[in-house]
Amino acid sequence: MNTQELFGGAISTIVKNSFVVARYHFQQLADDNEAAETSLTHIDNVNVKDIAPHLPQDITEILVLQGTQKISKFNEKDAYNTVEIILAVVRLTNVSTDFVISVNAPVKLAAVSSEQESIQKVSAIDIETVKQENWELFG
Repeated sequence: MNTQELFGGAISTIVKNSFVVARYHFQQLADDNEAAETSLTHIDNVNVKDIAPHLPQDITEILVLQGTQKISKFNEKDAYNTVEIILAVVRLTNVSTDFVISVNAPVKLAAVSSEQESIQKVSAIDIETVKQENWELFG
């Protein structure tokens, strides 16, 4: 955990390290996408039993983050699309490993974007089907 100052230090709060990790992955994705703008709208620690019943409950932590990014596709400089990002960080604490599942869903397209012809709807991340078959993967 770390302490985060808010409103110029007038208020402080303790932020769980896992939330910091989820924000890091969101920002890393924004950097990779060369996002012009980002907005984080929601982050939550979810019940592993409900969302990923095939993963060990005692060593798994799952965070789901939702936000938006303004990004251009294929370096279309004047065609910034607003893309909803749904990102799940699955922490396997016994092997000190995180894996990230992300879905990018365009919600507002620039008029000149090449994405206009190929828009697809994405509903959710299906973590329920994730199984860890071989723990030797982590050394």
